[in-house]
Amino acid sequence: MAETRDASVQLGYTIDARMPLGAITLELAEELDRLSPFGAGNPPIHVLISGLRMVTYRGFGANNKHRRITVSDVEGVTADITWWRGSEEAPPEGYAFDLLAIPRINDYRGRRSLQLEWVDSRPVPGTAIDTGPRYTVIDRRSGPAYKAAGPMPDEALIWAEGLDVQAAGLDANRVVTRANGADSRTLVIWTVPPGAREAIQFVEKMGARTLHIAARHNPDDTADAFLRRLAGLVKYALTAYDGETDLARLAAATAQRSVTVRRGLEALAADGQIRVEWLEGDRLRLTRGGSADPEALPDLLDSLYALLAETRAFRAYFRRADLSTFFES
Repeated sequence: MAETRDASVQLGYTIDARMPLGAITLELAEELDRLSPFGAGNPPIHVLISGLRMVTYRGFGANNKHRRITVSDVEGVTADITWWRGSEEAPPEGYAFDLLAIPRINDYRGRRSLQLEWVDSRPVPGTAIDTGPRYTVIDRRSGPAYKAAGPMPDEALIWAEGLDVQAAGLDANRVVTRANGADSRTLVIWTVPPGAREAIQFVEKMGARTLHIAARHNPDDTADAFLRRLAGLVKYALTAYDGETDLARLAAATAQRSVTVRRGLEALAADGQIRVEWLEGDRLRLTRGGSADPEALPDLLDSLYALLAETRAFRAYFRRADLSTFFES
């Protein structure tokens, strides 16, 4: 195949071929695999597929950081695209796009199938369409709207954090958090989210399109309550996991933002209660004891109080505001 370069594609990518979606098959991937092993001196084959539209997407992997995008072309051919770390970017909704992809072979338990890996994309000019609202929002908070909404659908998953699921009368099999989210087109928001960014990002990662706003659980955002809860989670991590955990898990268990959890851990460390070792990504290792830093502690606590105050203000807004277009932002 002739190698060409296209200046509109991110610098460093090579377009090895332009092909329609229907021409990219397992047989083609097997032929290309003969060129392996791929590496710095022998990069994998990059194929440009033009005029695609996204049909749907869903997250997978830890914290749903990867995405599986279903696309279709003008001929009606569809395919699933694996987008590693796709949650870090907005999906291409509402317009046609060209996709640069790598055809690979997925060999899972002896079954071989085509796997197309997302590399980069670019919008096709003049193809933006008005798709209307992305979400259907059903208000179940209180009053007439709650009575008019009817029963919650059985297929819905329930976003609930920082509470005793059994005591709240929730089905544990349907409860999801930011630490263990699953795919669901319908989501009940039971716990009032700790921030706008956290709410919007989680809904996007879930791939939800119908949102039931229940907001029945409003966590205690006082510093005493938060630090007491965090200290309990630290003790549990030390006992059950040799001190290894991650920010996402602690944020979900406390129903707080990751930045608040980080500040809380820093405050506990400055108080001499624990030592925190930051590992790759958001993972960390906790150990008992440590060196107290009485000079740093007051500033850390002041910062923590401010973060908790921000969350209190947002939760108050979320419980009373018109949320019909909130998740469209």
